[in-house]
Amino acid sequence: YKFEKIGGVLEDECNKLIEMFYLKRNIVTYSEGTYEEKFWMKKALEIGKNGMLENDELPIGVILVAGNKILSETPTLTYTLNSPITHGDFMALFYAKRMVYSNEISRPLVLYSSLEPHLLGFGAAIKCKVDKVVFGLEAVPDGGSCYLKNMVGIKERIPRVVGGVLRNEQYLLMKEFLETHEEGRVGYDYAKKLVKIYEEG
Repeated sequence: YKFEKIGGVLEDECNKLIEMFYLKRNIVTYSEGTYEEKFWMKKALEIGKNGMLENDELPIGVILVAGNKILSETPTLTYTLNSPITHGDFMALFYAKRMVYSNEISRPLVLYSSLEPHLLGFGAAIKCKVDKVVFGLEAVPDGGSCYLKNMVGIKERIPRVVGGVLRNEQYLLMKEFLETHEEGRVGYDYAKKLVKIYEEG
């Protein structure tokens, strides 16, 4: 017997209930991660490391996954493109283009970033209807998750956020960056601050 699948019934109301559920809890759920989350985060870490080795970027990798299909992947590009806004989380969504709105892609749509996204990245994730954002190391200087509670009531749905997945591995990459790059170089002070906060934390 075939069941008919009907989607979108009272979608806005359901989204608001889910949103309020997560907002009543801490906005970020910290976890070691499920098997699936760790699987994709390892790939994000590899992307970040390759970006550092090949293009001298900060070792931050991002991968956008729909179901079990990769829509886009990229390291941060702030050094390569000489721009402070070309963070990996934003660029992964930019490269995915309008695929994020396609009814043919599998759900959930998940953005994996080895470092906590900036507010720019979270804003783009909300606009692109991302269901979940998973990150590794928290970006205490400028991480965007602390702003999400202020977005209650906006039309778009706020994604679930899971932090801390393979965070130690991202810390080690940042430490490697400091050991292999000269002081004063773009991103050096930022990486130094992240490493210090982690070690004192």
